[in-house]
Amino acid sequence: MSDHQSLIEEVIRKIESRKGSYGSILVKSVIMERGGVWKNIVTKILPLHFSDIYLPKKKLDYGNFVMLEDAFSLDRLIEIIKNLPEKVGSEVVSSTIIIQDYQVQVEGEKLYDGCNYYSGTDYLDVGWFFERYHYRSPKLAS
Repeated sequence: MSDHQSLIEEVIRKIESRKGSYGSILVKSVIMERGGVWKNIVTKILPLHFSDIYLPKKKLDYGNFVMLEDAFSLDRLIEIIKNLPEKVGSEVVSSTIIIQDYQVQVEGEKLYDGCNYYSGTDYLDVGWFFERYHYRSPKLAS
């Protein structure tokens, strides 16, 4: 089993074990249209406490560049994570994720190990412990 697949399973286990605390997740994305295809530039995923009600902000649409937010169920997040492609050799691998009305092509290499942050760290002072994982995509061609 690859590191990518092992990390995917680890993240899914953590999400499943915390379903009693999380109600949904907030997705904040920046996407860009290139050659008629919407590509993910950067996306941040934040779990929301089950008692939190969050209404996504209005999208900022600049034509071929869009900044938007959406709220997903934990089950939908798990399906998205399961479908994150892993780069094999020099082959560019992609999958499609639906965010609002956009079919966003995600190209990537693999999921990278998480970092633990504690309350009050300079990186992101959120007041509680959190874990960060990242999924790196190849550089977008012009």
